[in-house]
Amino acid sequence: MENLDVIAMTRQLGVAIQSDPRYKEYIRAKEINDNDTDLQNLIGDFNLTRQKIQIEINKSADEKDNKKIAELNKQMQGLYGQIMANDSMNDYNNAKAAFDTLVQQVNAIISGSVNGEDPLTMDTDASCGSGCASCSGCG
Repeated sequence: MENLDVIAMTRQLGVAIQSDPRYKEYIRAKEINDNDTDLQNLIGDFNLTRQKIQIEINKSADEKDNKKIAELNKQMQGLYGQIMANDSMNDYNNAKAAFDTLVQQVNAIISGSVNGEDPLTMDTDASCGSGCASCSGCG
């Protein structure tokens, strides 16, 4: 029966996460980002250019056109710059970073608790939890 209590509490945690302003802002920014036609066209062009580069790179040495690869790389970099300068993308990246921090803090508490730390007093600094003993790696 205790198992059900943990599951029920985890479901409550899920509800709390979805009620958090950082989650709501992330979802709002994601929807705007997904519906930004100009941005989605840029992303499509970027992905298509990346595929063209991959095709060219995978050609045999005598068929490979390094000049074409350089031109496509330059084109891809330009598209990337336009994507990252887009207001919708900037808003999305900021909202995602804030929400990712919340998720990292929640995960730190869960991981620390599983490893015997006191969930009420443990450090939730997202940059580096409460020590390397319970760490799954930086990154």
